[in-house]
This record gives sequence, structure tokens and C-alpha cells, in this order.
Amino acid sequence: MSGTGTNNKSPMDMCFLGQMQFGVYQQPKNDPVTDTVDAVACQQQVHVNHKAMDVPSC
Repeated sequence: MSGTGTNNKSPMDMCFLGQMQFGVYQQPKNDPVTDTVDAVACQQQVHVNHKAMDVPSC
């Protein structure tokens, strides 16, 4: 990656340096967003008619 502020570092370098500087975010266990996502997934499960199928890649 090139540009101002990147000093020609790769995206992996930028990710690593960001984690070193700011830490790694861990989502709390009792997060309302996660609870909502889980609730929606459970509600939609009744509408699933078949298991997921493998889709060939190009």
C-alpha cells in the first residue's frame, strides 16, 4: 500500500501495527447486537428448505 501515512507498508503490516497500538477488539458476551443477530437467525431457520450447497468458484 502506498500513500500518505502508510509508508509503503502491506495491509498485513498495517493490521499488525494497528493491533499492537490499539489492541484487538473482543465483542462482549452479552452484546445486544449479537443477541439480535442470533434471534433473527433462529427466526429465519424455519424458512430454510435445504442445507447449504457448494458453489463452484471461477
